[in-house]
Amino acid sequence: MTNPCYWSPTTRPWFAVSFRILVDTAPDLTSVGEAATGTEAVELARREKPDLILMDIQMPGMVRNEATRQITAARTPRPRAC
Repeated sequence: MTNPCYWSPTTRPWFAVSFRILVDTAPDLTSVGEAATGTEAVELARREKPDLILMDIQMPGMVRNEATRQITAARTPRPRAC
């Protein structure tokens, strides 16, 4: 089973709602969390070790894709980041 984490910044709540609906209705996906900042995203990914991450690269708290860089650098095998 795939265990995605998906995140969106607080400035785009419709993004989180849309992905939550998609993930929650897919029979082979399980949502394990949502973060509002890049820092929260990194902490959540380290704790949950998801297979798939749906992430906005312009999240508050980190420059551009810094959260994605930190998440993928810390894991082997690396999660798929979309």
